[in-house]
Amino acid sequence: MLCFDKILIVKRIKHLLYLPFKWMYLSRLKKNLFKHKDQAMVVFDIDNTLAATAPILRTTGQSESFYKSLPVIYKMNDLIKSYEEKGYHVFFLTARRYKYEEATFYWLKSNAWVKYKYQLLIVRFAEDKMAFLDKMKNHSKVKIDYWDDLTYNHENEELKFYQKVIEEVKQKDWIQYFGYKEIEKETKCINI
Repeated sequence: MLCFDKILIVKRIKHLLYLPFKWMYLSRLKKNLFKHKDQAMVVFDIDNTLAATAPILRTTGQSESFYKSLPVIYKMNDLIKSYEEKGYHVFFLTARRYKYEEATFYWLKSNAWVKYKYQLLIVRFAEDKMAFLDKMKNHSKVKIDYWDDLTYNHENEELKFYQKVIEEVKQKDWIQYFGYKEIEKETKCINI
């Protein structure tokens, strides 16, 4: 009798279901990276990096309106503007359900951070972010600045880290990684 790990099987099936979306975002990114081949790049996560998602997630569920109305961590707004002034090309890489793409794009655009849809990259799982960063590296001659708290479980008031992803990012000598502590220092307003 074969014994299967039901949780692992469900996770694998979910990964397979999201492959077409991942391919679409990777294709969109590749198509537009050649325009910025020699330009420095910075990548920002959204939830709990640019948006104060955790406090609201504790009291409400995810929805279109939830993602359209997230409060901005304004000190990060200043940081984005400073990167733009220095000539960096700005990307936003977030782990969310793909059905919230329009709401996420609306939020970014309403905060004057995006001009083009290809600047927004959505993955379903935090572990998938490396594929996008690797693709960016193939088109960049300089280090990529990457701002991402890589945390989860805020809504349960027990902060957890995507430790394997953090370790993988830190091993890349072409990524300048700014994690939870650096974001907290920059903003002085992240609440768990």
